Amino acid sequence: MSNGYGEDLIASSIIKEMGRKDIIAFSLIGDGTVYKGLNIPIIKSERSLPSGGFTFQKIGAFFKDIKAGLLRQVYNQIKRLRGLRNEVKLVVCVGDIYLVILATLFVRRPIIFVATAKSDYMNRHYGIEKWLMKKVCKVVINRDEHTASSLRREGINALYLGNPIMDCLKVTNSLRLRGKSWRGKIVGILPGSREEGYSNLLDIIEICDEIKRGSKEDITFLASLTLDIERVKKSVEDIGYVFRYIEGNGVRGEVITRNGAKILLAYNHFGDVLNHSYVVIGLAGTANEQAVGSGVPVITFRGNGPQTTRKRLLGQKRLLGESLVFTDRRNVANEVLRILDDGDMRDRLSELGKIRMGCKGGSQRIAEVIVTTSNGR
Repeated sequence: MSNGYGEDLIASSIIKEMGRKDIIAFSLIGDGTVYKGLNIPIIKSERSLPSGGFTFQKIGAFFKDIKAGLLRQVYNQIKRLRGLRNEVKLVVCVGDIYLVILATLFVRRPIIFVATAKSDYMNRHYGIEKWLMKKVCKVVINRDEHTASSLRREGINALYLGNPIMDCLKVTNSLRLRGKSWRGKIVGILPGSREEGYSNLLDIIEICDEIKRGSKEDITFLASLTLDIERVKKSVEDIGYVFRYIEGNGVRGEVITRNGAKILLAYNHFGDVLNHSYVVIGLAGTANEQAVGSGVPVITFRGNGPQTTRKRLLGQKRLLGESLVFTDRRNVANEVLRILDDGDMRDRLSELGKIRMGCKGGSQRIAEVIVTTSNGR
């Protein structure tokens, strides 16, 4: 069970390492796309809700989701979970405590909890969550040793086995322009994958225009997108910028701003975008974390939706430390230019980020724990 795009990624990475087909994937929020290709049954969300899975972030988001069919969706999910009770012998919850509650009430099978949503670096687990984990979870697998050791002191069987989200990055070294080469240092762009990504991208494009105006050096702006390119084209042209399709391996379009900044739009090459980037402007969730873990400092600011509220970004800042620079929208260009001009600072932030996010290999080690537990050992 997983409840979010990043959680789907982590769960699919673990499943690949297990090398088994007796698995059912249940994506409570997403459309299950990440699980395709694993050759296992997939149960997916019936529809995408307006909040994008952040129902309880704001009261307005809650009522919008209610209007869009949240209660019926939860009811149908409960029915499906009850129907799985006699088909499964172990439930692996990848996400937050909500999954553990659902599994406890409606599946009633042993639980392994891969707790991705909380860390002692940001939101600590509440007392009631610790009580529930201690009572119903055979194993709790945390995203860092700091949190795992804290939970062990509470009597919870908690482990840290590496960070599986870092296993989800693929670098193909195939991202390139036909007949062209990158110029200067590269600023990566991560606007997010949800609906708010469209307006976030426009804000970042404006910032790229400011950076271009303030720099005498050549800079390439490289965006990693999952957004619909036709919608991107329309929104960019509506604010007076130039959009053009271009041919490249992974690069599908280019935006040209008033001051001549050129933003290349790359698709299906997220790992390559990070691999090329010197610094990133990020309004994403999991992708920001992967950037920092890859040694790329991230500059972020309050965006236009539930994923990029001040509260969430401050939580991400506590999680990622100095390697995530959270600033006011008006200061983003200056912060990017500061890192571009200071190689020593960039190197320091790079090393701090790798330390904070942890090592690769977590997916394989978690898979081993799941297989051992399912075999009753």
